[in-house]
This record gives sequence, C-alpha cells and structure tokens, in this order.
Amino acid sequence: MPTPGILDQAVRSQAAVTVDGQTALLAEFASEAHVRSAAAAYHRAFGLNQTSGDEVNGWRAKRELQQDFIEMLATDRDLIVWSGLTAASAAQCRAASNLPTEVVPVRLPLIPELEPLSKFFEPLSIKLTGMVLLLGVYAAWFIRGVRSAGSVKPAPGVSEVNSQELLTRLCAINHLDVPFAVKHGSIPNELIVDWRHADAKWADIARLHSARRTFRIRLLLDEDASVVHATDYTAECDWSTGVQGANFSWRSQRGVIFYQRDAHRVFGIQLNANGKPNLDVSHSWKFNLDEMKAPLIGIVTGAGWEWRASIF
Repeated sequence: MPTPGILDQAVRSQAAVTVDGQTALLAEFASEAHVRSAAAAYHRAFGLNQTSGDEVNGWRAKRELQQDFIEMLATDRDLIVWSGLTAASAAQCRAASNLPTEVVPVRLPLIPELEPLSKFFEPLSIKLTGMVLLLGVYAAWFIRGVRSAGSVKPAPGVSEVNSQELLTRLCAINHLDVPFAVKHGSIPNELIVDWRHADAKWADIARLHSARRTFRIRLLLDEDASVVHATDYTAECDWSTGVQGANFSWRSQRGVIFYQRDAHRVFGIQLNANGKPNLDVSHSWKFNLDEMKAPLIGIVTGAGWEWRASIF
C-alpha cells in the first residue's frame, strides 16, 4: 500500500488487505501533531472528496485516485484508516476491527489545507474584525446594487435643462389629474411628493376605527451631476377603540421600494373630517407605486437628467 509522506513520522505501523479489496492501516505516532500531519498528508496523497463526519466518530470520504471509499479515525497517538470498494464495505471493515477501548479522538480538520487559516481566525478580536469588514463589504455591494437597479438614464438625444427648469416641470404635476402632490422641501433643490392613499374613519357595531396610509418620495436634485436622488418613505397608522379597550399600531419604512400595490375596502358608518357620519357605508382605497413613479421618472429623464434610487 503506497503511503507517500504519511508514515514518515510513524513510530510503527501495520497494514492489512483482504481478498474483498478491503484494507486497514494503523499507524502510531509520538504526538498528536504528528497524527495531524499524517492525516493531512493522506488527504493530499489520495485526493479525498465527498468528505463527511466529525472528529469524534471519524471521517468518511471517497479516494479520487482509487475510486473507492475510506473511513478515518485520528486519536491522540494513532491514525487508523479503513477502505473498501463501497462506503458500506469500508464501514464493514471498520466494524470488524478490534479497537482499544481507551481510544481518545482528536480534532481532525475537514480540509487540512485550511487549518492554518482557522488558527489565524481563532482569536476573538480577529473574528470580530472580520465580521465588521464582511458587513462593510456586503453593505457597499448592496448599496451599489440598489443604485444600479434603481437607476434610469436620461432619454437619448434630449437636451439637459437646469435645476430650476426641472423643478418647475416637476411641480407642474400638481395641475394634472394625479392622486399625489408635489411641494418644495426645506432645503434648496428638494421636492417632497406625497400620496395619502388612505385617510379613513369609520364605526362598526362595537368599535371606532381609523386607518391612514402615506407614501412619500423625497427628490434631491444634484445639478453638478445632473442626477435626481429619490428616497422612498412609507408610513401606516391604524387605531381602534371600543368597550373592550383600544388598539394602536404604527409602522414606517425608508429606503428604496421597487414594487408596491395596495387595495382595500372597509365597511361601517363612515365619518368625515369633523367626526360626523355621512351616507357612505363603505370606503375603499388603492395604491400603485408605478402610477406615482412613472410620471416623475418620465419628467426627470425627459429633461436630460438621471433618476437614481437612494437609500439615504
């Protein structure tokens, strides 16, 4: 049985072969470090793959060169390997072995080549630093992906207008028959677009209810880059009260929302803004994000600017 580099540090070793093609190798070493080294050499020499198991019960794998299967157990002084033409045959060979009762397994790396790397990451400080760096890389990749997916380039062949002209065109949406409104923000070149698609109060047999839904897009014009940065905000507020107490829920979200549709109908005695009942017995609302963003994107790209989704 060829053992390149496996038994170089062995104190003594024994090997056996059966007529069924099963083999067994038992090698004793002076230290646990030598056992690890021999196991790594075995892994490299025989091209082990399809590896499974653990350091307590041992490992199972397929030998790439021989196209057969092995079971391996590493103790504090011994390396034991059984092989067979099938995985069941290797397990049978191991079961037939007469192992000492005081076998003490040692940790055998699943991929020996990565053992130095695992030792490098063993200190807690290195692990925490690695996690922070990984989160940073993921965050940068995610933000870049969002910007790319939410970016709409200017229409080809369109002349670029200045920021004041673009602001005027966007505010002109208020003269159209659309379910949202555009207003100037608190800083220059900022617009706030609001669609309050639900603002209802109604009473049923036992309770008084209220529902409010608002979707907001904050537009910030960057004249130097000819880019409109768009950040989405959504808020939901529901409350009800009655003889059994009151309930209240509120939820908000900020970032980039690519798709949202909402359609709902409530039944009961409808109340107006003054809290007085009207003749309606039901109220419905709907929301389609495409109906809100499409006109805005059309105006921006038609003015020679780029629309860019922004998380912040």
